[in-house]
Amino acid sequence: MSCVFRCVLLIVLMCLTDFVFAADKSHAPPRNREVPVKVADDSFDFVTRPGELEIFIDGKSFAVYVWSDPRTTRPYFKQIRALGGNAQLTRNHPPQKGDFDDHETFHPGIWWGFGDVGGHDYWRMKAKITGGQFVEKPTATKDSASFAVRNKLLTSDGNETFCEQICRYQIMRRPLGILMICESTFLRTQGDFWLGDQEEMGLALRVATPLTTEKDGQICDSEGRNSLNRIRTRQSDWCNYSGRLGGRYGGLMLMNDPKNFRRPWWHAVSTGLLVANPLGESELTGNGKTKQNVLVRKDTPFRLRYGCLAHLHDKEHQFDPNLAYADFLKLLPEVDQHSHTAADQTPVPPKADLPKVPEGFSISVFAAEPRVCKPTGIFFDVRGRILVNQGPQYPVTFANSPREGVVILIDAGHGGMTDTTKILATGFNSLQELAWKENDLYVANAPKPTACRDVTRRRSKSIEPSKNY
Repeated sequence: MSCVFRCVLLIVLMCLTDFVFAADKSHAPPRNREVPVKVADDSFDFVTRPGELEIFIDGKSFAVYVWSDPRTTRPYFKQIRALGGNAQLTRNHPPQKGDFDDHETFHPGIWWGFGDVGGHDYWRMKAKITGGQFVEKPTATKDSASFAVRNKLLTSDGNETFCEQICRYQIMRRPLGILMICESTFLRTQGDFWLGDQEEMGLALRVATPLTTEKDGQICDSEGRNSLNRIRTRQSDWCNYSGRLGGRYGGLMLMNDPKNFRRPWWHAVSTGLLVANPLGESELTGNGKTKQNVLVRKDTPFRLRYGCLAHLHDKEHQFDPNLAYADFLKLLPEVDQHSHTAADQTPVPPKADLPKVPEGFSISVFAAEPRVCKPTGIFFDVRGRILVNQGPQYPVTFANSPREGVVILIDAGHGGMTDTTKILATGFNSLQELAWKENDLYVANAPKPTACRDVTRRRSKSIEPSKNY
């Protein structure tokens, strides 16, 4: 049989084989095609798939919650959309053509990220978080949905659980958009641990590329600032990252719960990253990372809670972030009432641990960790505010110990207990006592007393060391 004949025969056989396979495929069910799932068209609903939970509103996808991803090894929400499901407010995950493609695995949508929990880095995923255990099953109604999960934060070597994290999510219709209330509670039973100071610590989001300030987006905060450079590294109650989408105005707004132990600083980037960070005081103000920011005691919950509002309107003037924040604050007591955990888990010593006082006197806790850390002195300034020395370096200074400083304890809610702290001055060594005279705060610290002057002449602002004696 000639070589030419053999080649022709082989080609004919291949063609017949392809025809048979094609005929077989035409009768076989399609592969890799999801079976349609019917969801409610007039309420919230869920669809569960391996490793993820999709949330629907009125039959349209709102977001996908993912807890099992081999590349992004911490739980997250992706593809967050505005009501109606057409306008996506977070960057595509993974990034698509036309998206900024930096931090592809780090910035999936909306997530809790912490760069230093007891020395383990869950932001850069040098340590993993495993999830998927629902402690409150997904529940949906006409106007809201909720679920809660238990995550395990593994040690860097992956051999054991360092601590647990309970995350509770409540999603609801509000007058100005769809509100997600995101709550995270750390708990460790093996011993105390430190939360470090980094710019990557807290609740984070990555907006869709058209909303970024690199494109035509804009950013503003509760203090009236509307420049990314002015907002980044400063504290405020809320921050809104927004812009034009398909001829409409929309975005994502992060809002602080006043019962958090501290107002957040904001880590904001022109390519769309926004982080509400109450643990970034040192790095975000230019003083570098520290290993010891807040000490979390054994068996003591450490809780953070923020609101995230997904909004979309025909015109920019139809959305007022101040009204959105007021609505969030008004809603919190109702949320607390139905929550399975106390709304404010600031550790308070039991009454039995407090000293006894003579008849006619009373005693109560005004401030406790983590709002203050190792207080060494107390003083009232000329305005009647309580100033406290914090001495985390005493009696032993460890590597990367926080610098010692003076904080103001504020009872903004008039509830009889500190709910806000403000840093007045930092950078001291072995703090002891305070004394105020005219515009100078005299601080007894080693090796010499320091006089700190309010250089702005406005004592509501921070003061800085001006001379030694």
